[in-house]
Amino acid sequence: MHPSSEAGKVNKGRSLEAMEAFHTLLSFLAIRLSPANEQLLCETAKEPPPDGGEWILQALWNEGRLRESSELCTEEGNRVEIIHPGTWNSEAGPDFLEAVIKLDGHTKRGAVEIHRHVNDWFAHGHDKDQRYRDVILHVVWNGNTEKSVPGQLPPCLELEGCLPSCWNELFNQLATVGYPYSRRVSPGGCALRAAEVDDALIGDFLTGAGLTRFRRKSRSLLDRALAAGFEQTAYEYFCEVMGYKVNREPFLNLARHLPLRSLQEINAPLSRLAVLLGSAGFLFDPTVEDQAATPAQRNLNRELWHRWWSSGMPPICLQWQKSGTRPANLPERRLIIIWKLLEQWNYRPLELWRRGLPENLSPAAAIKHLRNIFSISSDPEFSRLLKLTGAKGASLGTQRILDIAVNLLLPLMQAWANQQNSLSLQRWSEEVYLNLPRLQENQVTRKITHRLLVPASRQQEIVKKAVQQQGLQAVDRQFCQRFISDCGICPLSNQQMFAKSLAGN
Repeated sequence: MHPSSEAGKVNKGRSLEAMEAFHTLLSFLAIRLSPANEQLLCETAKEPPPDGGEWILQALWNEGRLRESSELCTEEGNRVEIIHPGTWNSEAGPDFLEAVIKLDGHTKRGAVEIHRHVNDWFAHGHDKDQRYRDVILHVVWNGNTEKSVPGQLPPCLELEGCLPSCWNELFNQLATVGYPYSRRVSPGGCALRAAEVDDALIGDFLTGAGLTRFRRKSRSLLDRALAAGFEQTAYEYFCEVMGYKVNREPFLNLARHLPLRSLQEINAPLSRLAVLLGSAGFLFDPTVEDQAATPAQRNLNRELWHRWWSSGMPPICLQWQKSGTRPANLPERRLIIIWKLLEQWNYRPLELWRRGLPENLSPAAAIKHLRNIFSISSDPEFSRLLKLTGAKGASLGTQRILDIAVNLLLPLMQAWANQQNSLSLQRWSEEVYLNLPRLQENQVTRKITHRLLVPASRQQEIVKKAVQQQGLQAVDRQFCQRFISDCGICPLSNQQMFAKSLAGN
């Protein structure tokens, strides 16, 4: 076959894929836009969905199956307009995140929680759960239940009177078998533009966005390092990254309240750990017997408690999140691992990182050296300390090490190179960053994949490296969050602006 014919075949195939994706998107939009023009099939159902059927209400909310926004009012009498229903949360916490509504004309952004009854808010313990403090709207089937604690509930919207037809009729119109994730996150306006563009161009766009995110992160770390010092900055943000998703803030605050210099002034390693655990609130009072602790745990706790008490360091008020956390991810276990690595690094993390990653390493070799930097040497004393948390094993997995490299180690090394005017180290840190393999998906990358790419399986050919995943997060920060998920005003929904973004303008 002639080369030009072969190229034509490839381009034709890509065009067919783009056309298929385009029609898939139009079919989806037809489902989303049709309710307002549908003939009402029945009067609003008086019976709520069955027990355990909150997900039915969630699906109706997600699909926007409500009356016109101009007709909606909360139980408190406030006019409510739904700008964006939010992203359906598949993890712990409120049902929908990053929702945008207007209450009496005032724009509010936050979470939405959905229940069958108003008092389920208290029955489920949301009034005492910090994860629900940003809920801006409480959506229920029936809002007539008397509030047991007035003033402590978010504004309440009753669904029973807000549906254009009975809930089961609306629900049957949806593709409800498993209700796949692709329907939980609806395509954005940018999906129309991306469906017409070659995979390679989208990949280049995400790579550029990811590299921009890397450089901005590096500048932010440099600003902090100029104020607090490079080693202290490395320590602070290493602690933050080790907090994973739910405990990043308390770990960062702990590192700032207990700076490196304070720990370095303490002589014995075990005393440094005692100060970290005691200040964080992870040591229980030895005068009060903990029935859940084993004798070995109580003895070890007593020893650490006395070391911390002798230091005179006060406890720090930190809000730790342990609910739903696996024993291997408990914050006290993470803190013991942080202490162990700091001991191995002689409390100079950045210096050790730079020595362990010389500039003459290739990107592939650098990835192997990363594992050595974060490997934890096991010994009887360390194993004894881990028993305090009730979990076994202490190694950091490859995905966690790569996550630290992407979000801290490489950006901080570039910040240090900028300060030292080392162009070679700047280029090297970016080259390693550009070659890091894909990380595990998180909620943001999964969400933006489904908003930008239709079908979402396109990511297999587009998002092949960590830098492109970082690009997805940059799209979320620079566009979805900036324009409060309003695709009508987002530049990526405009054909010309989307083309300029692809071109890097």
